Amino acid sequence: MGFGVCPSQMSKSEGTSSSSNNGLEMARVHEELAENKATISLLKSQVAYFVKHYMGGQGPNDFPTHKQQGCTF
Repeated sequence: MGFGVCPSQMSKSEGTSSSSNNGLEMARVHEELAENKATISLLKSQVAYFVKHYMGGQGPNDFPTHKQQGCTF
């Protein structure tokens, strides 16, 4: 019932150039993912430092904890 073009139709019509474009796109996505993971790690460290040094090791009552959020710091 859909009127769009599905990805399998695109790859068939584009031929081999689509696979090289997909490879470049995947490399870009992996690089962005690695950068995001590094940023998240840095932010976790900064929050932990802030809570420890400026809030006496405890956040406010409604402050989300690592256990509630599934964080590992």
